[in-house]
Amino acid sequence: MSAPRRQQTKRRGATNQEARTTVHVHAQTIVLALLYIVSGWHFVGSWPPPPLLILMVALATLLIAASLVDIRQQRLPDAINAGILALGLGMATLGGAESAAWSALAALAGFATFYLLGLAYQRWRGVSGLGLGDAKLLGAAGSLVGLAGLPSVVLIAAAGALLWTLLLTLAGRPMARDERIAFGPFLALGLWIVWLHGPLSW
Repeated sequence: MSAPRRQQTKRRGATNQEARTTVHVHAQTIVLALLYIVSGWHFVGSWPPPPLLILMVALATLLIAASLVDIRQQRLPDAINAGILALGLGMATLGGAESAAWSALAALAGFATFYLLGLAYQRWRGVSGLGLGDAKLLGAAGSLVGLAGLPSVVLIAAAGALLWTLLLTLAGRPMARDERIAFGPFLALGLWIVWLHGPLSW
């Protein structure tokens, strides 16, 4: 095969790959959006008042964006985590200084929990487990759901990740021991459910 033809074939392959990637991204966006809409409608139960609807749309947009970036790039952008944190602290501030203080404390607790767990895992296994972005997202979650809601967020996220791993195995694509899973989407969904529904009943 001549050099020009090889280059043309390579360009065509790259174009096809980009097209497939675009389709996958659109599909992931649609699936996530439907998941958030359906779950939001289920937990709210009716058309929410405008202030709550605006908050729901803002939070869902940030969570879906974080999930898509984590799926594609295995990272959670600081800007999105900061936006979620600002939303939580801003809502808490409306309840007064004490509410804002508890929101900030929960955010610090969420971040510290995953940061220390990730550090311990890295020292034990020699590889990174929980990323810093996951810790920041859990911290942002704490500002929205409080200390009481954090365990439920983590439990829902862990159950979702475990179920996804099981589905991959049943589909004939078991994960390798050193393969990383994007945990952000599961954390985001856990935050969304707990924010709407409240902590799980133990």
